Amino acid sequence: MSRIYQAPPIVEAICELRFQPDQPWDWTIPGLLYAKIKDEFPQKKEEYAVPVQVRPEPREIAYSLGRSLAKMQFVREDGSAMVQVGPHLLAVNHLKPYPRWGAFKQMIAETFDVYREVAQPQGLLRIGLRYINRIEIPSERVRIEDYLKAVPVVPEELPQTFATWAQRVEIPMGDINGVLILQSGSLREAGQSDVVFLLDLDLGTADVGELSLDDALAWIESAHDRIEAAFEACITDRARKLFKEVGS
Repeated sequence: MSRIYQAPPIVEAICELRFQPDQPWDWTIPGLLYAKIKDEFPQKKEEYAVPVQVRPEPREIAYSLGRSLAKMQFVREDGSAMVQVGPHLLAVNHLKPYPRWGAFKQMIAETFDVYREVAQPQGLLRIGLRYINRIEIPSERVRIEDYLKAVPVVPEELPQTFATWAQRVEIPMGDINGVLILQSGSLREAGQSDVVFLLDLDLGTADVGELSLDDALAWIESAHDRIEAAFEACITDRARKLFKEVGS
């Protein structure tokens, strides 16, 4: 049974779907999608890519700069969530405050249905589900192990107090043909007196294989179950108390 927290540390959740580039991308697609979701996501933003090409010339290096539209972003009025659309790409983001999974899953499903209607993608290239957690602890004297189990290990001959730290591991999830990228670390920010830890859980398909468009939502549901289990495995009861577990 899923644990419920009144103050979950999630600062952003992202579901990203990439599609097979079997057909030319049509920039009318974002407009068609926006027309169907603008009541919930009325604000429009553009994100540009700026590629840099370096070409050696006699006695100098010449830079060729270009600017092209990379994706369109459709944002809620309060900025809490957005939909991103680019060439063969659909992403749904939810910032803090994060609702329960059921609400986010519904937003993903409804947006995906609209995208399929207007873009008519032929197949999947990759699916990813990512949760970024920011754990703020109001104390200078904190042992990492009191809150996180996903911590670095150094030889016992070395000091066990870290000024800063970061680690990344990739864990195969064979049962859903995915790879979980687990990143954790400390954050140092100017003017920040609290101790801040990062716990980033990113689960994506290793190979979509025979996964069809109709299978995508079921895979995302399974990915969420794995991420939720990984999150609980990475934190301690003291962290759960910090997040105000309901019923605890």
